[in-house]
Amino acid sequence: MARGYALIVGVSQPLPSSGWKAKPLQGVAHDCRNMEKFLEESCHFQVDVLQDGQATHNAVLSKIAAAKDSLKPDDFFVFVYSGHGGSQADTSGDESDRRDEVLLTYDKPIVDDQLAELWRRFERGVRILTLMDACHSGTMVRKATSRGEVTEIVRSPVRPFMLGLDKADGGDVPRSGTRDDSGIRASLIHLSACTDAQKAADTPQGGAFTLALLQAMRRPAPANYDRLYAAIRSNLANRPQTSEMHFFGPFADVSQFRNEAPFKIDRVSKEQIESAQQAIGNTLGFLGSRESRVAEVKASAHGVLLSRPPKHRLDLVLEGNSITEVQAKAYVIGLFEGVTPGGATSAIDELMGGTIRDFIARRIFSLKVGEVFLLPTGSAPVPTDLVLFVGLGSLDQFLAAPQDCQRLVASNVIRTLIKMGIDEFATVLVGGGTGQTVRETLDTLVQGFIDGLRDADMGDRARRVILCENDPQRYADMVEAVYALGRGSSFDDISTTIYERPPRLPRHGGERAAPSVADYRSRTFLQITHHRQDDTDRFDAVLLTSGGKATALTKSRGFDTDDRDALLRQLGTTKFDVQRFGRELAELALDPEFVETLGGPLTEGQHLVVVHDAESSKLPWETLRCGDRTLALDGGISRKYLLTGNYSIAKWLEKRRFDETLDILLVVNPTEDLDGAEREGEIVRKLVQEVPSVKVTEVRGKAATRERLLSEFRSGNYDVIHYAGHASFDPVSPGRSGILCADRRVLSGEDLTTVADLPVLVFFNACESGRVRRAPKPIDRLQESVSFAEAFLRGGIANFIGTYWPVGDESAEAFAKTFYGQIVAGHPVGDALIAGRRVVKEIGSYDWADYIHYGDPDFCIKEAGNRGF
Repeated sequence: MARGYALIVGVSQPLPSSGWKAKPLQGVAHDCRNMEKFLEESCHFQVDVLQDGQATHNAVLSKIAAAKDSLKPDDFFVFVYSGHGGSQADTSGDESDRRDEVLLTYDKPIVDDQLAELWRRFERGVRILTLMDACHSGTMVRKATSRGEVTEIVRSPVRPFMLGLDKADGGDVPRSGTRDDSGIRASLIHLSACTDAQKAADTPQGGAFTLALLQAMRRPAPANYDRLYAAIRSNLANRPQTSEMHFFGPFADVSQFRNEAPFKIDRVSKEQIESAQQAIGNTLGFLGSRESRVAEVKASAHGVLLSRPPKHRLDLVLEGNSITEVQAKAYVIGLFEGVTPGGATSAIDELMGGTIRDFIARRIFSLKVGEVFLLPTGSAPVPTDLVLFVGLGSLDQFLAAPQDCQRLVASNVIRTLIKMGIDEFATVLVGGGTGQTVRETLDTLVQGFIDGLRDADMGDRARRVILCENDPQRYADMVEAVYALGRGSSFDDISTTIYERPPRLPRHGGERAAPSVADYRSRTFLQITHHRQDDTDRFDAVLLTSGGKATALTKSRGFDTDDRDALLRQLGTTKFDVQRFGRELAELALDPEFVETLGGPLTEGQHLVVVHDAESSKLPWETLRCGDRTLALDGGISRKYLLTGNYSIAKWLEKRRFDETLDILLVVNPTEDLDGAEREGEIVRKLVQEVPSVKVTEVRGKAATRERLLSEFRSGNYDVIHYAGHASFDPVSPGRSGILCADRRVLSGEDLTTVADLPVLVFFNACESGRVRRAPKPIDRLQESVSFAEAFLRGGIANFIGTYWPVGDESAEAFAKTFYGQIVAGHPVGDALIAGRRVVKEIGSYDWADYIHYGDPDFCIKEAGNRGF
């Protein structure tokens, strides 16, 4: 019978004489106590604990040496360390980063080389599990020459008939992508709290890694070590540390060890495996859980042959790494209308120098459902020659029928690439971040791939689809979904080979790792459209959050137009209470679940992008207050239009973004009837003295004719148009709305559609008329501002900033100085807008809520660097 022995080492603070200075850790004592209870009472290990003064260098090494002398094949040794980890200069020359990792015992550090020497002395067949809750512990066992790049289990084609194959059978066998030259004969799995470059979090309840591990082992416990690792990573998702898992030893032995139930001392015998195989029979197993079935398959059958004469060939590669580290002939990315992508697309864009973001900002992509756009990668450091973008439509359209959209998208992708002669591509779970389960998404995509393959593939050429998911838990779900799909009839005429490549370790040394999703700005998207039917008005809304717990909510909210108009009449009045107004707006337009989500921890600090139609644009979303959070002052708010009909791509001179001077064309009071416009002009003129690197060119009064302004617009000499004057609104043809010029003619959005080099930003201030006896109603002001925005967006302007009500002089000056100063310093428009709003709020004005922004909040008008002001 197998024996289980565990050694727990805990060091809250080493002696000063050890040569290492370290703060005392709060959680070590809890880790030792909790792990001892778990291993002894729950798992029935014999446990020794060396804590603080007992955990000396010699005592720890002696205990490990005694274990290697006493443990025999099938015995199980668990080594637990909770304490401080560090690194020092490598003396043996075996570390690519020239640093040895060390564990700090009470009196003297243990170097990873010393541990490696002990691991090599254990007999073959002994199982070793090392759990290290310490900083810099990623490769503490030894340099990981075996990176755990998992066996590829070959299955071909997918119709159920299971065979346990090995080399003697002449069948397919597992293949490892790397060679283990560590010299370790035992089977060793190493789980660390973090990478070599990170620190491990300590809490009063215990180390974050140890707590995550114990949480993962609560019932139902993971079926194998891959599942355990995935659960640990998931439990640490909110911590700035990334657990690692490494494997060492003979390949077949380690594969069996990995697929055993974690911390289980007794092993499954060969007779039990054969009995399980017979019970599963020809159906790939409808008995038991998916986890136990897959564990039995991997432990006993090195390959699974599923046979039926094929008409088409499809390889499915389940890749647990970032898509940017996958070599493929093409990448496939899905994009929603109005939604700036993150995650995998941002990672690819980072490697392509921002090309994708630039194309999105210029509105080059057409993103109707199933439409494709091809972008060669050129000399960019991306391991593919081509990126294929496929439209997913608008959020509401997609969520109304997600499976139909995904199936159409997948089939169009396959058809397009087959026609181009491309037989391999890598993709992520397209549309999978909208609340669907991994299984629902994968099932639909694979069905779509098969639809396209059956329709467009005329030969027996193998097509390879690489499905990438680097979140360990979602990867495990993806594997499960593929196996479940294989039990059906989807692959009846498809010869299918499935390869598994579970999450691997991050790269070390000089290699550049793929950008993390956490490196990109988090955004929440609110798409909202107005509908009227049978004299009833409602807002239909979709809320899409981002991050590890991304979700999509769809709700409708009925409202009374009289209530809306009564609310809007408060805007800009002397008794205007912006906080109360923001709460009432949320109650009027949004479902309570939306309000709770936007005010809760899931969206804290995230930028809100409101994607709206023309009618919904009339609401001042920038005032929105959910719970205790004013969203425009928290992560910021920007807008995007659901544009219909023809509209121009956004056009600007790229070279202007790298010029140090911010050139502003100031257009002041062309109709000469706005006192507020004159004051606005004076405020902008002062920027030349107060904000370095700003140049203002002014066209005012009668000089601002339509011909003059159109000539200035097309000159390519300006970054910004700052307009203080009247807007002209055409309710029949919104594209004809625009600037009212000195000759009472309109310079419209349509006039700009053929202009190649437009300014990147138009700033429009709704100035009060000195000659108008009655001020416009708030609803009319809203209509004027948003119509002007729509017209110029249609004409090709990339970013638009406007106001709802006339801004006070002090507020306008504070905002303009701060906003333009931030832009000159190289900050994105969204950050500059937040900074301007906060400055206005600090002077006690509600005008901070007056400013609206259409465009990309991450757009940098100037890229020349942080020049300051």
